[in-house]
Amino acid sequence: MQFNFNSSPAEYRNPARSETVLLKLELASTCDGIECDVTSDEGDCPPPLLPTHWHLYVRGEQPKAGPQCYLVAFEHIEKPT
Repeated sequence: MQFNFNSSPAEYRNPARSETVLLKLELASTCDGIECDVTSDEGDCPPPLLPTHWHLYVRGEQPKAGPQCYLVAFEHIEKPT
């Protein structure tokens, strides 16, 4: 896990432990997998774009937590090794 001194404590909290959990589903047609944690940005060249899929964002309120992003696909998307 990477820590950034500019990040808020809410980014590291589990939304499932919040009193209210908010969900947002968003189409991801130009995602390279970094945001939904399927690929990483390490290396000399950026990862290729993944097939069109959805991002599920989970955020908590009271206490604030997240957001966390998950990949939701209608077909199998294999995580690169």
